[in-house]
Amino acid sequence: MNLHWETYRRYFRKSVPTTTSVSTSTQLSLRAIQSTISFHVPCHESLISSSSSRMDKVNKRASNVQKLAQENEKLKEELRAMSQRLEAAERRRQELDRKKQSMKEPSSE
Repeated sequence: MNLHWETYRRYFRKSVPTTTSVSTSTQLSLRAIQSTISFHVPCHESLISSSSSRMDKVNKRASNVQKLAQENEKLKEELRAMSQRLEAAERRRQELDRKKQSMKEPSSE
């Protein structure tokens, strides 16, 4: 018999009054239930498997975050390069506008 059930049974016998009568079939049913119940749970196996699956998920998320961070940096660099090209094009356009204005002014005098 399982040690836990033995302890429970001893306690139960002390706490139940002796005048209480329990039928033989009920006693047999309780013993049958007690003999079929096992309190030994292989929790270490389930914890290890759930822990490893959690770690796999965490590692996958970390990998995804790292990839997204790298892609974000790449996009930021592309945006900086585009902004620089756009600013250079605007400066050239303004320079050309000034040259056109300066060419028009002497001819109008």
